[in-house]
Amino acid sequence: MIKIEVQYFDGCPHAPAALALVKRFQQEHPETEAKYIKVGDNSQAAQIGFRGSPTILINDEDLFGAPVPDEPHLACRFYPQGLPDYEEFARMVLCI
Repeated sequence: MIKIEVQYFDGCPHAPAALALVKRFQQEHPETEAKYIKVGDNSQAAQIGFRGSPTILINDEDLFGAPVPDEPHLACRFYPQGLPDYEEFARMVLCI
């Protein structure tokens, strides 16, 4: 079974796209277990090892291999190439 976790905070401009990717994947792969974590403050960010919003974990591993920062806090996450489109995302998930 594939476990996907999306970590994000309200107001993140890229969170809706990340959530949509995971929700579509889950619809097409109903055996997938998806979890959505809205990070509310720096304490929670530190507790979960927040890498920035949005973060997508596949079976507890960052989709892009980003490590947990030394001091996790509420922050936006920068994706140099942007978030993948759905087809690329599905390939990445299924290859893990």
